[in-house]
Amino acid sequence: MWHTGCATFIACASISALVYIQQTCSQGDGSAPQVVPLTETVGRSADNSITVYTARERFRELYALYAGELTDLHGLMRGWCAKRQCLSDDLEIEATYMRVRAFKPHMLWEVSPHQGFTTMVLLSALKKNGFGRLISFDLMDKCRDGIPATLAEDRWTFVEGDFKAMYPKHLNTSRPDYLFLDSFHSYEFGRFYTTELFPAMGGGHLPVSLHDVYNPGFWNDKVTGRSSAYPDWMPNEEGLVVIDWLKDQPHVCGVYTLAKSRTDEQVKLHTDIRAIREGILGAGTGIRGVDGLDPTLYFELNC
Repeated sequence: MWHTGCATFIACASISALVYIQQTCSQGDGSAPQVVPLTETVGRSADNSITVYTARERFRELYALYAGELTDLHGLMRGWCAKRQCLSDDLEIEATYMRVRAFKPHMLWEVSPHQGFTTMVLLSALKKNGFGRLISFDLMDKCRDGIPATLAEDRWTFVEGDFKAMYPKHLNTSRPDYLFLDSFHSYEFGRFYTTELFPAMGGGHLPVSLHDVYNPGFWNDKVTGRSSAYPDWMPNEEGLVVIDWLKDQPHVCGVYTLAKSRTDEQVKLHTDIRAIREGILGAGTGIRGVDGLDPTLYFELNC
């Protein structure tokens, strides 16, 4: 999930579900590749042997490792959210924080931070990492005044303007090794990501978080609610474009979501990880609660 070594995916896609089978590279001994379901991840240990984790085991490790930091994050964000808009679920925010802590990016791009909720979380993780910078891009500045100087310091830059027009210039000087995307959730933006932005990133390993893919509340940002033509379990318009693109990419790995709006298996995964979280952090802890949406799609490019 966080680091999967050499991997490719075979995908079977339908309008109602997307099932990935991960085929990891053999260990050079002529054996057939291991086949690992979506709910498992493959990493390499210190001796370069392949280790298979279930998502549940990996989240248990991460929650145990970062429990104290997450408690501190909750306290910081509760005060911040008392004055500003905070929309994301606690489980999703914690997963984002732990993902940045685990991947330890040197350059993180955030597209469309709005009032800065996720910006606070990303900066908190980078501060704990002890290195790394964040560039946040948005059409309007609604977040700069809300980010404490102790978090921003020299690790954060806000860039106001049209990301589509600006990103080539920043690629030349600040190429990211982590992308957090939460912009206009439309077909057009999905096409921009898959036909222009992702190919422009080059061949380096790139973790990506794409927010609101499995949000049952809307089809795209132009639609309030969904008609019966777009049922709750269906990825949004932007997400469908990206998922359709991902299934044809030869070097994609770590594809998962914590949303419980997909399949019975996904509901169980969400429930199990939520139980792991509460077993370590305690029930009733957090920022704004766990309501079960958790719509982010996580994946890695160029594995």
